[in-house]
Amino acid sequence: MVSDRDRRKHRRVTTRAKCWIERDSVTLFGRVLDIGEGGLFLRTAFSLDVGTSVDVYVAPEGTDSRIRARGTVAWSGLRTDGPRPASGIGVSFDSVVDGQAQLDQLLDSSPEA
Repeated sequence: MVSDRDRRKHRRVTTRAKCWIERDSVTLFGRVLDIGEGGLFLRTAFSLDVGTSVDVYVAPEGTDSRIRARGTVAWSGLRTDGPRPASGIGVSFDSVVDGQAQLDQLLDSSPEA
C-alpha cells in the first residue's frame, strides 16, 4: 500500500497556522497540520465534497502575514498517517494568489512532515 507521503509531489512541512476555507456562503475554520507547495491538510470536523473549488487563507502563527490561494478539495475524512488520527480535508492548491514569499518562508523554516 502506498502512503499519502509517498504519493505527494511536493514536500510537506508541519506548521502551526490558522486557516479558513471559503466556498460560496460556507466558511470552515481550523488548524493546518501540514502544508506544502502543492496544498495543505486542514484539521476540521466539517467536510466539503471532493472536487469543490475553494478559497484558502492561511495565517502562520507568530506572523502578521497571510497566504491566499485558490484550491480544490482533494480528499476528506480521517487521516491516520500522523502521530494521532485527525479529521479534516486535504486541499490541492491550483494557484497561490497572494503570499508566495510567505509560503516559501514557512516551508523553509518548518520541520518536514
